Amino acid sequence: MKKTFVLALSLLLLALPCSFGEQSQANQESGFDLMWLTLAGSVTALLFAVVLIIQVMKKEPGSKEMKEISDYIHTGAMAYLFLGTFYHSRLYRLDCPSL
Repeated sequence: MKKTFVLALSLLLLALPCSFGEQSQANQESGFDLMWLTLAGSVTALLFAVVLIIQVMKKEPGSKEMKEISDYIHTGAMAYLFLGTFYHSRLYRLDCPSL
């Protein structure tokens, strides 16, 4: 039900620019209607993200083995992010000695 609603809302937002074809010249130059379309699309995307986060957080984390594997993946991801940040900051210092 929720996915159907989100899909219908997304299709409606995609179809909105087609209805703006018969605008006055002043309205087309201002871009006012596209601003509202952008705002509506952004709010829809944020609401969809919140719904997905809530759905994921409601799920059970799994068995003991799954939690252990998840911890290993998390540790590796954090090491990758830390080393990547260190590498890039070091690389920029080599390129620009003033830093």
